[in-house]
Amino acid sequence: MKLSISILLSCALLVLPTTSAISPLQQRKNAVVKVSSGNGPSSSSSSSSSSSSSFSAFPPAPLPGALLERKGGAMGQSRHAALIMEALGTGMLTMTVGLLGKSGLSVGARGLAVAAVLLPLIYAGARVSGASYNPLVSFALVLLGKMTPSQAMVYTGAQLLGAMGGGFLTKALVSPAGVMDYDPSMTLPASGLPEVLYSFALVLTVLQTAVSKAQSRNSFFGLAISSVVGVGAALGAGMNPAVAGGLFAAAGHSKGLLARLGVPLMATVPAALFFRCTDIDETYTMKRGMMPKIPADFVRNRGPYLTELAGTFLLTSTVGLALATKALPVPVAAGLCMTFLAFGSGYVSGAHVNPAVTLGVYLRNAKKIGSKKLGGYVVMQIVGAVGAGAVVKAALGPGMVAGKFPVPQAGFSSAQVFGTEALFTGLVVSTVLHVGAATGYQGTQLNGLAVSMSLGAGMMVSEMISGGSLNPAAAMGLALSNGATGKQLRQLWMYVIAPLVGAVFGHASMKITSPFDMGTGTGAWRQGRRPYHLAWSRWSSPRSRPRHENCHGETRALC
Repeated sequence: MKLSISILLSCALLVLPTTSAISPLQQRKNAVVKVSSGNGPSSSSSSSSSSSSSFSAFPPAPLPGALLERKGGAMGQSRHAALIMEALGTGMLTMTVGLLGKSGLSVGARGLAVAAVLLPLIYAGARVSGASYNPLVSFALVLLGKMTPSQAMVYTGAQLLGAMGGGFLTKALVSPAGVMDYDPSMTLPASGLPEVLYSFALVLTVLQTAVSKAQSRNSFFGLAISSVVGVGAALGAGMNPAVAGGLFAAAGHSKGLLARLGVPLMATVPAALFFRCTDIDETYTMKRGMMPKIPADFVRNRGPYLTELAGTFLLTSTVGLALATKALPVPVAAGLCMTFLAFGSGYVSGAHVNPAVTLGVYLRNAKKIGSKKLGGYVVMQIVGAVGAGAVVKAALGPGMVAGKFPVPQAGFSSAQVFGTEALFTGLVVSTVLHVGAATGYQGTQLNGLAVSMSLGAGMMVSEMISGGSLNPAAAMGLALSNGATGKQLRQLWMYVIAPLVGAVFGHASMKITSPFDMGTGTGAWRQGRRPYHLAWSRWSSPRSRPRHENCHGETRALC
């Protein structure tokens, strides 16, 4: 109890200063458009007063800390509005985790429920505080030089104060003891692997969707972040030192607290470094922080390949953990993982994370992606998948992962398995091509959700026949690492070749149904549309997606 009281007092002292902190997500950014009072070009006098006559197409973000201190808040907010919102949001999140821990639901159901609560909290608090509710975000921004250490301490203090309040409110209803304790039946590596993976994924997704200038005008950031938290919590990750501290303090013990605090903080460092290595705008930032400056040529030429490597590693690890622990249905876990990958890293590499998708995109526009990028993407995807299978096996042990890979189900022939894998992989590839690479198709900001839903639904339907792989790299990585022998290895060819055939099918379906996008049909020029060989991907075209063009005139090639 003395420890809890001292932590509460420390948090209160951190929140007391009048200087408000810069919100981690409030820099999402550049959403406030300053409007001149005149009809002609803005004069110096009008630009100086434009801050009072500004509007935003998105919910207004708080002003930076210095302006917040002078003007008394953004859009009439009080000086402490951001800190109060962070405390309330973190407290609500802590209570959610604590109460669900005693609800009797399965681990997977609890993880999805946490994500369901976090989603509205993010969108409700984004315009006030940025809605990070997590010290990891502040730590990452300090590493990147986007927040000062003193500002991060104030922000973290508000989050810890809210988490402590949420923990003791939980204690008033149920006992929070054991809610965030590691499973005693699991080894330390088995318990730590989800914590490392999804803390890394969470920080990286926040930076990509809420900090990156390339995605400054998006409305899917909350969906992407809550997807990481959902799949991570379902597979045993905590990912939030504030929530862990609040629940452990309310429970009155500290066994396992150090791991819940230290492991996510350690995973934040590589996540911030990876973001700087793959985001082109970071190469031109004037605030280096604690991360080294990465040459623009490296980011431009190597960033997409690193993104495919990491994305396939995360996807295969998620599938492997779901197969081994049975905490979450594999299609649901894969769909959630694909959601945050598509929204987060799609602007860097296209987030293919599947050789079949890469082949489909190559068939659509070989001149754009090129055979070199095709081969490089496929190699990175295979390396990431095989590495993920090996890491999951090393962490969980051979006994838990033995035989945990897609295999034909009893009663179905090889032809039926082959056809099922090809058909539903074709669905995924066709979805990617139609919503993400169609010339002139504007779509919505939910294109990433359409892709992830096609993957999850395809895996769910095909699981009863083929085991539901739909990804040659993931199938190879899990089969080679999880003890496939004899007949199982001889069947592996179906899970490699069938999705590639499905990619050809998906490409053909687009060619038939969207002839103008493919450059076929005699009316392409008459319709005022450029044929396929003159049209770039929608995701990479500076005309159709100007927000993917950074301030230096560079546009990332996504497909």
